[in-house]
Amino acid sequence: GNTYLGSSNGHWFKFDADGKLLWWLKDVGLVKSTAVLLGNNIYFASSGNGNNGNAYAYSVDKKLAWHQRFESPVIAGPAVSADQATLYIVDVGGSVAAIDIAKGSILWQAQLPAGEMVVATPVFNVDQVSQIPRLLIRTQADKIFAVNCGSGAHTVTEIADINE
Repeated sequence: GNTYLGSSNGHWFKFDADGKLLWWLKDVGLVKSTAVLLGNNIYFASSGNGNNGNAYAYSVDKKLAWHQRFESPVIAGPAVSADQATLYIVDVGGSVAAIDIAKGSILWQAQLPAGEMVVATPVFNVDQVSQIPRLLIRTQADKIFAVNCGSGAHTVTEIADINE
């Protein structure tokens, strides 16, 4: 199959199975994480020029489906809900955004406590007791936060401190 690769020079590449460059995008920002390929679209996040971040959806044939801009850089890769309808982006400042994967519109946002820097890709799961879908986020300070992704309030709860 094809391979998609971000780079530190702000470009995004698509290679075929033999390593031949098929196409590339210019100036999408620094990409430090993996992307998500669903159907005919690829979703990825980047740190933009300056102190902002981005989330992109491109078709596999290089057509921009949508783009969202964030206040802080995005180093972590995107996470996807179990039903593949929502893409979750977390910027380094701890802002969490749920994005309608088809339309690119922001459904809701939540905020981790001040000072919690996010550099790792979050994981989507379902709480085994409450059956509420949630996003698990590890911060640079080795704390784990759960963000309620179900209907209602999108609460943020610290569930572990790996340092303890």
